Amino acid sequence: MNLNEIGFAGGYGMSEVILVNHQVKFEPNRNTLSSMSLPERKITLPSSSSRCLKVLLSKQGDVVTIKQFHKLVWEKNKTIVSDNTIYQNISIIRKALTAVGADKNIVETHTRRGWCVPESVHVSIEIKQGGLAQINDVVEENSEPRTLNSDVVTQDAANPDDVKHKSMLYPLCFLWAVLILVLVLYVYVL
Repeated sequence: MNLNEIGFAGGYGMSEVILVNHQVKFEPNRNTLSSMSLPERKITLPSSSSRCLKVLLSKQGDVVTIKQFHKLVWEKNKTIVSDNTIYQNISIIRKALTAVGADKNIVETHTRRGWCVPESVHVSIEIKQGGLAQINDVVEENSEPRTLNSDVVTQDAANPDDVKHKSMLYPLCFLWAVLILVLVLYVYVL
C-alpha cells in the first residue's frame, strides 16, 4: 500500500501527520517537520518545499522527474518556475530533514532522472478527522538508522521566502523616510 492508495487528507476538519522513518513528523497542512524524539526541533518549510515533499512521499519508490514536479506542484497553481527552483526545494527538504534528526538519504537522487523516497524508508500516515485518528502503515520494512554529517539549517534559513520579505522591509522604510523628509523640507521652503 502506498500513499497514493490512501490519498491525502484535504477535506474540512481533516488533518494529516506523516511519520517518516520513525524519526520525523511531517504535517503538510502546516508545512512543518519536527523530530519525533525532540518535538522542540521543529522547522517550517516554504509551502513549495512542503508540496514537493508531499509529492515525493505520495510516490514512494517511484522516481519523480522535474517534469512531474512542474506539473504536480506548480502547474496546478498556474505558476511557471525554473528547474533550479526544484533543485533548491529538494536541497531545502534535505537540510530540514537532517536538522530535525532524520537521515539525509530519505530523498535519493537518481542522476538525470529525478528523486525518490526509497521503499526501505518507513512511511506511515495518520489522518485525523473530528478528533479521531487513524494510522495506516505504508511500508512495513524498517531501515537501519544512518548517521550523517551535514550542515544544520535554522528555521529562518529553511524558509527563504521569510528572509526575502524581511530584507525588503528595510529599503522600503528608508525610501518612505526619505520621501517624508523631502515633503517636509518642501513645505517649509515654500
